[in-house]
Amino acid sequence: MSFYFLVLFFHITGAIGIFVGMGLEWLIVHNFKNVTTNSQALQWTGSFKVLPAIFSISSILILASGIYMWAEIWGSTPWIITGFWLFLFLAVFGSVIIGKKVQSIAEALKSEGDKLSDAVIMKIKSPVITQSLKIRTALAVSIIFIMTIKPGWTITLVAIGIALIIGFLLTKIIH
Repeated sequence: MSFYFLVLFFHITGAIGIFVGMGLEWLIVHNFKNVTTNSQALQWTGSFKVLPAIFSISSILILASGIYMWAEIWGSTPWIITGFWLFLFLAVFGSVIIGKKVQSIAEALKSEGDKLSDAVIMKIKSPVITQSLKIRTALAVSIIFIMTIKPGWTITLVAIGIALIIGFLLTKIIH
């Protein structure tokens, strides 16, 4: 077995980890939107705490192996350059959008009784969290697509554009 296949294994394992994390995030967000009591909200808010560990470990696997393959095997191809920057964007965007929103909700829950106020319910049901998740998921799938078919610039950018369109459409279709 060559070292390349070991590195590729870690890269794919990291990608699987990202999608496991996103799947958990979908589950948490879906259930979080339907809470009616403070105790339920606190339970689902607490569930978000597992995501940074999953995303961090997976990101380290992806970045370490990806940078190695970039430097040693593939070089600067359109799909690698785009996938790298898009991955970094998704990591920062996801942690900032979701992290700040959940932290804001968790802070608001501290002063709530068991029955949630309308203001807290509005924060919980804010479409920003689900919209962000839908767009990030579509873009993450586009990274898998371009990493698999290894296209030139045109198809790489078209794939990212289509993923953005699909992500935005999902925000309008699926609530």
